[in-house]
Amino acid sequence: MKTRTMVGLLSCLTLVIFIYITPPASAASAEEEALQVMSNWVKALNTLDYEVMKSLYWKSPKASGFGPSKGDAFLTQGWEAIMKGFDSFPSLPAGTYSVASHHAQATMLGDNVAVLTQYFIGVYTC
Repeated sequence: MKTRTMVGLLSCLTLVIFIYITPPASAASAEEEALQVMSNWVKALNTLDYEVMKSLYWKSPKASGFGPSKGDAFLTQGWEAIMKGFDSFPSLPAGTYSVASHHAQATMLGDNVAVLTQYFIGVYTC
């Protein structure tokens, strides 16, 4: 059941929204920087580095995440609530699963707010 839950969670996750504070001006556009954050998040997920994943969220009660959860809550609001969701991630040996992302897009809502969307496909190997 745990395996099925993990596969279901990773394969059904189609939309994640991160509200991200853009660092001071750099050579990359704001959209590119926001997409890099998401790319780093996926890399951290594939290596089970939950600390890096957590560090990439905006530490604010205004942070929001969308996706399936055990509590059937589609929307999770607030950094603390999002971090509680990491408690449900199972402890898996590295290499037993992988996550690929497709069609990543960043939509800037302001100078320091981005909506990031993409499709995730997760594969779990028993």
